[in-house]
Amino acid sequence: MQMIDSTNLWQRGFVLLTMLLLTTTGFTQSTTWVTEKSKDGTVTVQSCVSKRTDAQGHSHTWMEYVATITANVRVSACVAVLKDIARHKNFLDAKASRQLSVLTTDSWLVYYYFHLPWPMPDSDCVAKMQMVEDELTKTVTFTLSAAPTLFEKKAIDRITQYNLTYQFKDLGIGLTALTITSSVVPTAQVPIWIMRNYFPEGPADVLHKLLQMANQQIIHN
Repeated sequence: MQMIDSTNLWQRGFVLLTMLLLTTTGFTQSTTWVTEKSKDGTVTVQSCVSKRTDAQGHSHTWMEYVATITANVRVSACVAVLKDIARHKNFLDAKASRQLSVLTTDSWLVYYYFHLPWPMPDSDCVAKMQMVEDELTKTVTFTLSAAPTLFEKKAIDRITQYNLTYQFKDLGIGLTALTITSSVVPTAQVPIWIMRNYFPEGPADVLHKLLQMANQQIIHN
């Protein structure tokens, strides 16, 4: 599988817009964004781990990142992977992933169960996933947002702040630009330095596994 590192103008604009959107109003925050390359040099990761205090005076730790890669893969193959919700666990390193219901033709209710390494406790997540295709810009975007009350609570902590976006853009000549944008509040208060150890290889690993799965797809045109 051929991977090409590319910094396009559209990617720069998308990243800058994402950063503005992620700095949500209503929080007292001190954020520092760090830009890094994965060890193999194929993935660019911009990340921020910060403590924020909400309007009620509660402190939360936010993990945010934007990870990008350009690879020799078809958009349709990436879309096929995202639509197969039972296989999300394979690129997210989750213990379980499954579809709870079909909301509309292009939206689903999904469930993830995460068995995390110490000192992070196990947690789960219920989210709405929506797919939007833009023929003008040749992009397909999957957006997940937390919906914690739409499925019965289990005997583990549930993530209530979970915003994840996968964007696949057809660049032509067989190339696709993949961007993952994530903004999540973990269920436990873990030291920031421990969370920072997730970057840049954590998001890079997600993209590499997603690409590997996409290249294994059999697409019927």
